[in-house]
Amino acid sequence: MAYIGNQPVPQATQTRDSFTATASQTTFTTSGGYSIGYIDVFMNGVKLANADFAASDGNTVVLASGAAAGDIIDIIAYDTFVVAQNTYTRSTFTATAAQTTFSVNYTVNFIDVFMNGVKLIVGTDVTATSGSEIVLASGAAAGDIIETIAYGTFSVAGTLAPSDIGVTVQAYDADTTKNDVANTFTADQTISAELIADSYNESYNAVTSTSNATTVDCETGNVFSHTLTENTTFTFSNPPVSGTAYAFSLRVVQDASASGYTVTWPGAVDWPSATAPTLTATADAVDWFVFSTVDGGTTWYGFTSGQALA
Repeated sequence: MAYIGNQPVPQATQTRDSFTATASQTTFTTSGGYSIGYIDVFMNGVKLANADFAASDGNTVVLASGAAAGDIIDIIAYDTFVVAQNTYTRSTFTATAAQTTFSVNYTVNFIDVFMNGVKLIVGTDVTATSGSEIVLASGAAAGDIIETIAYGTFSVAGTLAPSDIGVTVQAYDADTTKNDVANTFTADQTISAELIADSYNESYNAVTSTSNATTVDCETGNVFSHTLTENTTFTFSNPPVSGTAYAFSLRVVQDASASGYTVTWPGAVDWPSATAPTLTATADAVDWFVFSTVDGGTTWYGFTSGQALA
């Protein structure tokens, strides 16, 4: 279970275990043992009082009453060490009727407060801004048990400041590519050195005609197909900027009824001998064409790759 509240100490100083109980289960074995007196036990997110469990052998936790099937038992075992001061201080109070204020020393933002084992939300259920007392939003009932855990603060030499991220160390980025897995790029990529590939694939896109107009969007691929359903005029959109070479292939297919539909090419297309090819008019005939540009589409060089193909 994720810790709710201020992170008490660095992760290396505590061991967390989570169990899903079976019916009437009482004994739970920790993964790394614990120091007696330095352990917290939670059932379904509610902190158990010391009387509700036994933790005396440094290895197992035994509930005073068996858990129900499916109960979540979380155990946090704290390591013991000395770094300038204790890592946390526990204080327990038995409230009087309507009592709201309890005196306790702590560092602001480094305190957790529990009432009868239930963690209170600092800033909502309890105010802890003075460093010397906590104030409940609503008065406690007589006999309520108020427990505070004030965590010590310390510094570790050689740590990085937030300003170091992206300067001294690389900032985390979920989009960072990895060499040993497949990557999908959704933005333009510029490779300034030679690209050597064992094999590569190109996108194959079918384009359709609407109101006698068909658009080939150069940003979506390098191989296109169009099955004629009417006479149509082609537009080649979004070519790369001038100075970048780009070429694409276009497969044009006549309809099954041999309707003899015709194509009007963009005026920027320069065909050999300035003569555009005539499409094959037979049913389902396939003609292939190749177009290339180096000046951002100001001029497209058109070539017939093959005609009257099956």
